[in-house]
Amino acid sequence: NIPDPDVRVPTIAFTVVRIQSGTIPPQVDIHHIGIRYGDFYAKRLIQTLGLAEQDGVVRVSMVHYNTLEECDHLIKVLDPIVSQ
Repeated sequence: NIPDPDVRVPTIAFTVVRIQSGTIPPQVDIHHIGIRYGDFYAKRLIQTLGLAEQDGVVRVSMVHYNTLEECDHLIKVLDPIVSQ
């Protein structure tokens, strides 16, 4: 089964102004959604971008077997967290 690159969603890394990246995954984990934060072995890049003080970036990895419903659920869970 070969993933279709036209419908595959990549890994997404983001930060939220005024919110430490390390505080976001624990709030999402309780909804049984696994996301993580940190430098992901790109320490120099994170430092150069000035993101080390913010605990790096939050990373969401979507792959070919994630459903649209799972994506919608992630958005529903993340929205109130990042809108603080």
